[in-house]
Amino acid sequence: MMKIFNSLCSASLLVLTIMLISCHSNRPATITQTKIKEINPNLADITFKVEGMDSLSVNKVQDALSATEGITRNFACWTDTVVFIEYDMLLITKQKIIEIIKSTGFTASEKKNE
Repeated sequence: MMKIFNSLCSASLLVLTIMLISCHSNRPATITQTKIKEINPNLADITFKVEGMDSLSVNKVQDALSATEGITRNFACWTDTVVFIEYDMLLITKQKIIEIIKSTGFTASEKKNE
């Protein structure tokens, strides 16, 4: 049973690593992302540091954000305690996103690009 669990954890970490590499890379946006932003110039990307988020609570944060009108995509990374969000600036504000994260029991602050 432990071997199966370890294999699942390894597979999950591999998938997460691949997703993080694609999120953190400096490659240009894909054609699809670029075209979507041309169609809707109100889309913006933002990253929040989410204090206290861990592997057990990451889904709670993602689910709350996914259920929110105006948030088009989100990906939470519990190892870095950050959440990457694409949102429509006409439908939701940064402050409202912070409030939604706070409603899940965590504090959030905007993480500036380094």
